[in-house]
Amino acid sequence: MTMHETLPLLNMEGPLDFLGQSWAQDRFPHALIFKGPAGVGKKAFGRWLAWKLLQGQGVSPSAQPEIAEADPVYRRLVGGGHGDFLEVSPGEREISTEQAQKVVTFFQKKPMEGAWRVVLVDQAQKMNRFGANKILKILEEPPEKCLLILCVDAGGALLPTLSSRCQEVAFTSLAREEFRQILSRLMEENLKPEEEGFLYRLSNGSPGFAAQIYEAQGHQMMREFLGTFVAFNGQMQPIISFVRQWEKKANEAAYSLFPQLIFTWMDHGLRGLLEKQITGLTTYEQAALKQFRNREHILQCMTALLQSPPFFKRSDVFYLDRGATLYTFFDKLFFTGATWQSHSTSRPLFSM
Repeated sequence: MTMHETLPLLNMEGPLDFLGQSWAQDRFPHALIFKGPAGVGKKAFGRWLAWKLLQGQGVSPSAQPEIAEADPVYRRLVGGGHGDFLEVSPGEREISTEQAQKVVTFFQKKPMEGAWRVVLVDQAQKMNRFGANKILKILEEPPEKCLLILCVDAGGALLPTLSSRCQEVAFTSLAREEFRQILSRLMEENLKPEEEGFLYRLSNGSPGFAAQIYEAQGHQMMREFLGTFVAFNGQMQPIISFVRQWEKKANEAAYSLFPQLIFTWMDHGLRGLLEKQITGLTTYEQAALKQFRNREHILQCMTALLQSPPFFKRSDVFYLDRGATLYTFFDKLFFTGATWQSHSTSRPLFSM
């Protein structure tokens, strides 16, 4: 991401209103759960909030949250050089007990530079239960002017005993124009409108996740998958060609994102059909949607896909061949609950 004078945080009216009202009424929480889709700005907003508190400023509902990236306090905060701010992110698979202990130890110390101490835990749903129990103990008797921010992706969960001691703040996906503004800041490349729209659908309107998809070449893998989807028609050769290509080219990030991206794309298509608002699709998306016989057909495929992400993760744990895993995935998608044998004689639901 390039350096800008200010970085606007869009679609933050809800969180700002809640936190501003809490601040004005002198009942600001000591622990917050920022929950919403991946990549919508939960961590960025948490850093902005920490930046305000560590400068001795309050929070106003009418504030325009913008991060001055060149500000020395903010740069120390992001760089890990601020004595009163700690940011924790998961390791390869989880947030460990040792990382949780660092949070406890941090809150047991006195402030070094001001009045507040702030801890931001990213992807807190990946915290193991032993670490969560350690943090729970500090929340049972929270020190004054200490703020714990737990960022949790939609669909993730924390221990109920930990959640009950935190105030949840909801974050939502961005509208298309807001998505475009943020994505243009996150990426060096100028995307064509068609490609930008495809990323918007794959990421559910989350610019941070869209940038991750693009970097991992997940959008390219999805584009080629849709081509395979169209060409299949009961024949194995398109699947064989896809697997042979992507077992060599796909990196680990694209491979792990693959089933999630397909499910998200199908979900977007289904919701668009139900609301009769399918517009702006690429030609390859339109061709793929025409392969479904009806809405129930989409739901059958989505049900099969729900079983796939855990399978992909297990394949990494047990060092299974990537090609074999992809073949198993296609078997789940095309031959579980989806009767493709009658496809060629069925009238498609879509006539775009």
